[in-house]
Amino acid sequence: MTAWPPRITLSNFNQLFEASPAPIAIARLDDGVFVQANDAFLRLYGYSLEEIIGHTSTELGLWSKQEERDKIIELIERQGHAHNFIHEYRNKAGKVGRSMVSLDLIEIDGTPHMLGVLTDLAELDQAQAALVTSEERLRFAQRASGIGVWEWLPDTDAVYWTTETEAMFGLPPGGFGGNYDSFLALVHPTDRDLITQQRQALLATDGVFELEYRIVRPDGSIRWVLTKGAPERDESGALLRVAGLNIDMTERKQSELRLQQSHARIQAIIDASPVPLALNDEQGNVNYLNPAFTKAFGYDCHDIKTVEEWWPQAYPDTQYRQWVMDSWRSRMALAKHTRLPFSPLEVRVACKHGGEKVVLATATTLDNAYDNEYLVVLYDITERKRLEAEREENTRRLHAAVRGGRVALWEWDLRTDEVLYSEEWKAHLGYEEGEISNSFAEWQSRVHPEDLGPTLQKVDAYLKRHESAYTAEFRMRHKDGSYRWIFSQATLVADEQDNPIRLLGSHVDITETKGIQSRLYESEERLRLLIEHAPVALAMFDREMRYLAVSRGWLNDFELGDRDIIGVCHYEIFPDIPERWKDIHRRVLAGEVVSSDDDYYERGQAITYRLRWEVRPWYAADGSVGGIVIFSEDITTRKRMEEALQQANTELEHRVAERTRELRQLAAETTLLEEKERQLIAHDLHDDLGQLLYAAKVKLGLLAKSAADGPAAQLAGELDALLADASTRVRTLTAQLNPPVLERLGLIPALEWLAEQMEQVYGLTVEVEDDGLPKPLSPVQAAILFRAVRELVINVFKHAQSPIAFIQTRLEQGQVEVRVSDEGAGITDLETALLNAKGSGLARLRERIGYLSGSTTIESSPGVGTVVVMRLPLNQPPPGEAEQP
Repeated sequence: MTAWPPRITLSNFNQLFEASPAPIAIARLDDGVFVQANDAFLRLYGYSLEEIIGHTSTELGLWSKQEERDKIIELIERQGHAHNFIHEYRNKAGKVGRSMVSLDLIEIDGTPHMLGVLTDLAELDQAQAALVTSEERLRFAQRASGIGVWEWLPDTDAVYWTTETEAMFGLPPGGFGGNYDSFLALVHPTDRDLITQQRQALLATDGVFELEYRIVRPDGSIRWVLTKGAPERDESGALLRVAGLNIDMTERKQSELRLQQSHARIQAIIDASPVPLALNDEQGNVNYLNPAFTKAFGYDCHDIKTVEEWWPQAYPDTQYRQWVMDSWRSRMALAKHTRLPFSPLEVRVACKHGGEKVVLATATTLDNAYDNEYLVVLYDITERKRLEAEREENTRRLHAAVRGGRVALWEWDLRTDEVLYSEEWKAHLGYEEGEISNSFAEWQSRVHPEDLGPTLQKVDAYLKRHESAYTAEFRMRHKDGSYRWIFSQATLVADEQDNPIRLLGSHVDITETKGIQSRLYESEERLRLLIEHAPVALAMFDREMRYLAVSRGWLNDFELGDRDIIGVCHYEIFPDIPERWKDIHRRVLAGEVVSSDDDYYERGQAITYRLRWEVRPWYAADGSVGGIVIFSEDITTRKRMEEALQQANTELEHRVAERTRELRQLAAETTLLEEKERQLIAHDLHDDLGQLLYAAKVKLGLLAKSAADGPAAQLAGELDALLADASTRVRTLTAQLNPPVLERLGLIPALEWLAEQMEQVYGLTVEVEDDGLPKPLSPVQAAILFRAVRELVINVFKHAQSPIAFIQTRLEQGQVEVRVSDEGAGITDLETALLNAKGSGLARLRERIGYLSGSTTIESSPGVGTVVVMRLPLNQPPPGEAEQP
């Protein structure tokens, strides 16, 4: 029985356990009741501490197989410990898992207890499963692609071949001699010098190489082989090995490219061990090392009495040791200062008997311990690191084989419809790594519509029959919009119930082979259809001007009917062709391109046609001019229509301009008549009605004097008041219709008079500012500007809520500019006010100013105010004003 150091009691076990990332628990030996468990143990089983303490593993159902527990307890009672056995446990949720357990019999306060340290194997199981899957993929790639792998070691001249390479060369498994001479003997005699030259070049060059050659199989058959490989050198540049792929290229040489790729070697050994622990104090003494520590690193308490003795033994490299010491001490200081958990530190520890281990080191202070002791936990992650390195190496090998053989891999999860596409798969279609997601739709959306249905039917049939292999050929859309021919094959992976769960497959681009004949046929067919059905006249000639191809348009335009002219010289069909056309033909045969957008051509009875044509050379495969192509289009009708349309547009524009002028003159004359009518009404009111009211008032005054006091005198007084008010209103109305000051003095004095009237009648302050320059306006222009300003200042009074308005006049570039502004509420929706309310005052104002060839602009912002600017030209009299008497 192992005795725990007497300085550590059950009270500080919580801190000791919490420092370990490994699950740890303590139970009494006699009844199996748990007395302590750390957080890692609770997380593993899914229980709280309260649910664990005071209960046994049997009560909690922690053992998946109860008979295993009984055997372990018997072993502990017999030999005092049970190390590194696999325990199949069940957590609180009922999920079954595996862990590696080490149980030791210890005494705490004189009572036998069992100390259990567990290592959860879930991560290792997942890694093992990933390795198995990766190995399946690589083995499938090797079988499916038919690619043979080889490796040549120059130092020993040894050559390693896979069974696929042996089969490719017609040899049974193990039938290859294993050296360079054995390989060379299988090469076609004519190609052996090529192989020897490449071998010599490898000694001095780097980079991937490719080599095509023939082999002679033992049965006498000859095959074509493509070898791709790359040398590997050490740091000094010396050649270590040359490795590569062999691909049977025989079918490709026969216009069928069938490429497959597969090469992988993945090995993984996943081990677990109990967690090493050390108990140190603040003075740097190492007070305790548990058995796991000694087993892991070989050191015991006699080898390491102090921390200072530990540093040089565990970290013999001076520079690395200093980094570890500095990192450890800074993290310890931070943990003590903040009372936060120690941040784990990954380090490499040198073992006593050689080698090193990678560990995650952490520590925690034991508050109740003597001499401020703290527990150091070294979690061994060496196997995990080794596994990661092997996986990276295997991945690198797989990527190298895929890149060298141009074989793309994919994996389709039939349960989630998620597809993993390799980098080479995406490159086949012109995409980068991050441009295609892991979706089945990425493949489906790119398959040619004509091929999608048959291909999916093949997949469905394969999944139902579970045949040994699936193969298909179909087209897929490249990123540039083109389609590539793909040869795909796959194998099915099923679960334990034989239900298909995923497909592992490969893609090989066979466009080069497929396209050789199809492109030639399609090119010829496209050329024939293009020429025959071209919408213009088109003909193709050789260097002797003999017809090679001709369109229906050419036969129709040049009245050749259904005559077969292929092989006939153009000059025989048109013996009277002008010399200038022969010269054009000679220039184009010399490589020039000649064209005309509008040319004249006479045929028949001196009928002139207009043509658009272009003559250009076509080139033979060797780059020489093979002949010419003539494009010709009869544009006679189009040109006539264009000319007629242009003439019609000119006439229409003239009529519109004339009608617009007439309408503007009519509107201006109407405005002028309105203004004259206002003047006549004003004169009538002043001369006739005003005089009548004045005479009536005089006579009423005489009547009042002759009447005695009484009702008649009172009535006469009331009538006199009414007549006085009527006279005032007549004078006001006369002034508004035709202000005398406007007629006698002009616009500026009239605006000043208007400002006084607005102050007196409405209480609105109006400031008038003029630049002092003469403004020779016509009476009509002055009257319309005056009325426009009057309407605007009345609008300021009614709507703007502004106590003041401004009127500014100036002469600028032959125009009179009148600006009316305020500091009021502004117009909230100017666009609606101007465009939708055609009958509004602002709209009518703009129309009147427009009749005089003037312009009006309005600027307004809510809360800022409104500015209206009117401009009238001085040198353009209003329409109809010259005719007035």
